[in-house]
Amino acid sequence: PEPGKIVIQNGTQTKGLAASAQAQIQSRGFTVTRIENATGDYKKTVIVDYHGRKAYIQQLAAALGVPITAVTTKLEPANAIDALIILGDDFKAP
Repeated sequence: PEPGKIVIQNGTQTKGLAASAQAQIQSRGFTVTRIENATGDYKKTVIVDYHGRKAYIQQLAAALGVPITAVTTKLEPANAIDALIILGDDFKAP
């Protein structure tokens, strides 16, 4: 994939899920700048695209095994990160 910065948040009660997702996508060449817990619980995984990088986000969704319907575009050109992944209960770690 092209270079980009990603933040992963764990939106579930499953400990270590963000670290598992980080290992999964880093092994496919993506750069994760940090992992943290989300505020609240998420039933479904969400990918927020801050820069409108469609091909990059499609590759990211495929690497995570998440449907493209999970992607929301929220254009914030000044945002230092390219994508925010919030893991939900539907996310299956490898």
